[in-house]
Order: sequence, then C-alpha cells, then structure tokens
Amino acid sequence: MSIGKALQELRDIQFRLAVSEAQLNMGARIRQDRSEYMNQFYKVSIPSAMMGFPITPLMMSNFYINEAFSNLKRSLKGIRKVLNAVAGRYPYIAPSLAQYLDQVHELEKELTVIDNMEIGAALRELMNCISRAKELCASLITLLNELRLELEEG
Repeated sequence: MSIGKALQELRDIQFRLAVSEAQLNMGARIRQDRSEYMNQFYKVSIPSAMMGFPITPLMMSNFYINEAFSNLKRSLKGIRKVLNAVAGRYPYIAPSLAQYLDQVHELEKELTVIDNMEIGAALRELMNCISRAKELCASLITLLNELRLELEEG
C-alpha cells in the first residue's frame, strides 16, 4: 500500500470515528436526557406504532450505541490493516509501527471487556476508546506524512 493510499484510508477511518462519536453521544443523550427521550417518543415511537411496528426510544438508543461500537471495531481493523500494509512495504519503519499495533491490540481487548459492563460505565469507556483511537489515527497520519516527505526528498 502506498503512503498516499494509506493516508486516504486513515482519513476515512478518522471520519468513521467521528461518526461513531456522534452516534454514541446521541445514544447516550436519549438514555440520559428525559426531554430528548420524550422527543424521540413523540417523533418516532408514536408514528411507528401507528404503522404497526413500535420503535421505542430505548431501541433507538441501543441502535446508535451498537452502531458506534461496530464502527469502532471496524475502524480498529482498518488501522491494523494499514499498519501491516505500510510495515510490509517499508520494513525499515516496522519497528516504530509496532507500538501503534500494540495500541490497537490494547483497544481491541478493551472492547471485549466493554460488552460485559453496566451501560453507564460502558458508555464512558466506549467514548474513551473512541477518543484514543482518534488520537492514534491522528498520530499515524502525522507519521506517514513525515515518511512521505522523507521519501520525496530522498
């Protein structure tokens, strides 16, 4: 994978992580904010019940949270793929990429623990994981930009 393609892939992952963060915030807001819960009830639950398939605000919240969780897992898989591809193409930087692979592995382990947590703690931990993944992605983009400049100069 070329540096340009890796950078584009990481930018796409950054966008996916931002969407995950927004989805998680929306899911948490429905659960924690009574006025938002009632707003969703009147705008979604009642019309959907009239159509024969009631969708509760809690179902909407779960949908947003599950989608954020899935996007985070997909993003971590994408970061791992980019790291492995870049390390394969440029073996001399593979040792410096190892720390990033370790961080991805650590985040993936934390995601397995989140599944068994109480919802409030799980939401906080999931938000923390998304923030750390965004930081990881930003630092990788910086590293790859520096590598690209070195290759262009050399």
